[in-house]
Amino acid sequence: MFSFFDKNKIEEQDISFLKNVICILPNRWNFLLEQINSKHIIGKCKNKHYGKGFYSLILNREYHDYSDYNYPELVTLSGILIWNKERQVYVEVQLDISFGTIIGYYFNSKYNSLDWHKICLNTLEENTCANHSNGKKNIIHFFLQKLSLEEQKKIDIGDINELEIGGNIYYTIKNLNDGDYIAINNAGEVFSITHTPFEVKMLSTSISAFFNKHRDY
Repeated sequence: MFSFFDKNKIEEQDISFLKNVICILPNRWNFLLEQINSKHIIGKCKNKHYGKGFYSLILNREYHDYSDYNYPELVTLSGILIWNKERQVYVEVQLDISFGTIIGYYFNSKYNSLDWHKICLNTLEENTCANHSNGKKNIIHFFLQKLSLEEQKKIDIGDINELEIGGNIYYTIKNLNDGDYIAINNAGEVFSITHTPFEVKMLSTSISAFFNKHRDY
């Protein structure tokens, strides 16, 4: 049930691409480079909420959690332009950074068509979303205050998203694969949320009980 990464393992060309993108950014983003390794980024999946070319990264926070809650909840770096040799046009790259950790990107082209010596950052924009909903803020506070450091490493605190399904609010704590999630509600109950077939299924009455049952999670 919890085989997260079978279909979407990260490849060396993905790692090289992300490193190259960060290297052309202003120096203040250089801290992201240490995050771009196959021990931390272990997969990627298509982000079906946004469309073609958008990817979410699957992170191994047990290896290392790079989250820094002094950074905004979400920063999107857009307007990163790289020359496409095949199409003879500039193509755009976007990076999504949550609490100082890169969590996703947009790129709708081929890696081998890029000319890294021909870039344009004149249109670079840094769009910041710094405000959580109160519910999300409370969930993050709960995790930071109540869970041990080892337990915190087992969930994606920096990647929590708020979902409303059937009038109920859920907060994602793990991106399983291809848009499926482990999530928690305001009562602390743990659920799996899948889209093929669409289903919300309770897994445990509390996150502590869930961890006790799934020690290899």
